[in-house]
Amino acid sequence: MNTSPALPFSAEVLQVTCPDHLDRLRELRESPGYEVIDAIDAQLKDLVQTRQPGRKMDDAEIQAATALHVSGDVSTYGVWVHYPWAKRVVRTLPEDDFIELRTNRNQQKITVAEQSCLRSKVVGIVGLSVGQSVALTMALERCCGEIRLADFDVIDLSNLNRLRCGIHEIGVPKTIVAARQIAELDPYLNVVCFSDGYTIENSDAFLDGLDLVVDECDSIDIKIELREAARRRGIPVVMNTSDRGMTDIERFDLEPQRPVFHGRLSGLAQGNLSDLTTEEKVPYVMDILGMSSTSVRLRASMLEIQQSIKTWPQLASDVVLGGAIVCDVARRVLLDDEPVVSGRYYMDLSEVGTGVEGVAPDDEPEDAPAPMARRIRGDVVDDIIADAALAPSAGNAQPWVWSRIDGGLALNQRSGGGSSILYHDDKASMVGLGATLETALISAGSRGFALDLQVVDDVDGSPAARLALSPGSAGEDRHFGQIARRRSVRARRTGETRLPDGVMERMAAEVARFPGQELTFLTSPAEIDVVAGLVGEAE
Repeated sequence: MNTSPALPFSAEVLQVTCPDHLDRLRELRESPGYEVIDAIDAQLKDLVQTRQPGRKMDDAEIQAATALHVSGDVSTYGVWVHYPWAKRVVRTLPEDDFIELRTNRNQQKITVAEQSCLRSKVVGIVGLSVGQSVALTMALERCCGEIRLADFDVIDLSNLNRLRCGIHEIGVPKTIVAARQIAELDPYLNVVCFSDGYTIENSDAFLDGLDLVVDECDSIDIKIELREAARRRGIPVVMNTSDRGMTDIERFDLEPQRPVFHGRLSGLAQGNLSDLTTEEKVPYVMDILGMSSTSVRLRASMLEIQQSIKTWPQLASDVVLGGAIVCDVARRVLLDDEPVVSGRYYMDLSEVGTGVEGVAPDDEPEDAPAPMARRIRGDVVDDIIADAALAPSAGNAQPWVWSRIDGGLALNQRSGGGSSILYHDDKASMVGLGATLETALISAGSRGFALDLQVVDDVDGSPAARLALSPGSAGEDRHFGQIARRRSVRARRTGETRLPDGVMERMAAEVARFPGQELTFLTSPAEIDVVAGLVGEAE
């Protein structure tokens, strides 16, 4: 846990009735470059007026009510708050009055009794991208009395597409940035920073006494370990993924035997993931998210990780939405006055403005026409096309053109699909077209649709396909999860790379099941060099 004095993150509260604190205040006032702000009169006016909501008070009434509240001497009322990182000292209300006034506009969405209950709650947040938005939103609503922040990372310029901070904070730990923002909002809200992130070594210190865990970290092995530890302690876990508003709720407080991630990673231990690269973790992330439920753009981005982009993308709009959703869920879990059920939930911003009002993805009207009923899912035709575009093709040339037609999709060969020798006489194009067509069929079937396939000749004589889309029986094809797992090797590899033991034997045995087929491997570096030379010359 990093609490380095060089990086202060908590405010110093100075009582005006304490002589030592007054000496400290005098010292700060005299320090060069310090800003002193005293707006206590405006805060007192606001406080006494909110206590008389039924009528508008005139100045004389306000002055009388203020004098009564401070027992006639405003100089001995309130506190001074020192923010060392900003070289600023601010006067404000004492704690109880401060909380009463700051949360006044929460009523009656949050009652006074509920606000008092939330004041005793402790929330832990792991990961401070979406987590920063969650922390600030919860602080704004004052949904707890203590927030524990865990993240080992520092602010980079590339974080500023979604994190609320300034360029002057580049290089500062994310925990410290978030804690300072909360302290400037509410100096009485307790914040504990774990600037080494959540680890096995500090897990007890982080989890003990928590009422709720919010998981927004990127590490899959930590996600699993965090849930296992929370389940042992009976602590509920909430997670938002910054895509389609997807939110997981795992009520380990009510369901101690509930499998983590709703059983999506059954049999997988976090130790198996700790040494994987970001790209190698993508298939497991897609298993957790559920590939068919993610947005088209996220699926496309996941395939580009460590190729054209560094890591998975996050947008500010998604992150802010995630903070709001988690805050609302967390408040209801902490108050425990209405059912909050484990499961996976969506709030898809892409459905706003589509022309379909008030229909949730899993609550379609039974009599809705098929195209309209499916379009509110993010447009299933676009989803199928996006999946189909992930199909492999020689040289990643993608020798196809997908388009929408009335009632379905059309597939055509793209002229000049590839310059490689493999595309001589369109042989490789035919294989690529078959791969993308097969992918479309798998995608449609897994989304609960049937595709009526008709192969025709295009105007130039090249093969084409028309696929009519109609509702069918839902049921995910066992191959569907592999769509996003397939990879095109783009980097030139050097050195010797061997397949794991037994892989070649299993591949050969699989091919041998087909009459007359045989699979031969070149394993000698000399043989491989000869073939590589021939292929290179042909190319």
